[in-house]
Amino acid sequence: MKSVFGRYLALFLIGIIIEAVLLIIVLVHTYKYSNGLAQSLFNFIGNWPVSLNVFNFLADWAAALSIFAFCLVIVPFLLNFRKYRRYRALNKLHDWAKNAVLVISDYRRRDVALQDSLLERYEAIMVLINVLKVHHHATLSSARIIGGELGDKAREMVHTLINIEEKVARHDSSAFEDLKSLHHNLANVMISAFESAHSNKHETIWSEEVNNKS
Repeated sequence: MKSVFGRYLALFLIGIIIEAVLLIIVLVHTYKYSNGLAQSLFNFIGNWPVSLNVFNFLADWAAALSIFAFCLVIVPFLLNFRKYRRYRALNKLHDWAKNAVLVISDYRRRDVALQDSLLERYEAIMVLINVLKVHHHATLSSARIIGGELGDKAREMVHTLINIEEKVARHDSSAFEDLKSLHHNLANVMISAFESAHSNKHETIWSEEVNNKS
C-alpha cells in the first residue's frame, strides 16, 4: 500500500479509521434501544460523562465528519493517480519517439541506395510513415496528459508526420528534408520525455515501478 500512496499513506489510513469509527458510532446510536450489543456499548460509553459527550457530538456531526474523512481518503488517491498517469504518459511518449528515431535512422541508411529512383523513395517513405502512424493517436493522448512545452512538442511531431504524408502523396520532394528535421526533433523529445519521467522518480507514488523501469 505504501508504494501506491507514498507520503500520503498516513492521511489515507486516518481517513479510513475515522470512517470506521463513525460507522460504529452511528450504528450504536441508531440501535442503542433495539439491539443488545449496541445497548451494551452505549451503556459502557455512558459510564463516563466525557465519553458520552464525545459520543453524542460525533453522532450528531457524523455526516459532516464522514465527508471530511472521505476527502482524506480520496484526495491523496487522486493526487497520486494524476502523477502516476503523467509518468505513464511520459514513458509512452519516450517509447514512441525512441522507436520513431530508430525506424527513421534505418530508413535513412537504406535511402542512400534509392537516390536514383524517386518513385521508390516515395514508396519507401510512405511505408515508414505508416509504421510511425500506428500509435500516433496514443501519442496525442499522452501529449494531452503531459501538457506544457513537451506536450506541445509531441503534438507538433505528430502533425509534422501527417504533413510529410501529405507531401509524399503529392510527390513533393521537400518531404525528405522535413523527415530529417523530424528525426532530429524526435530525438530531442525522446530525451526530454525520459528526463521528465525519471528526474523525480523518488517522489513518484509508484516508486517500485519507477525503479524497475529505470
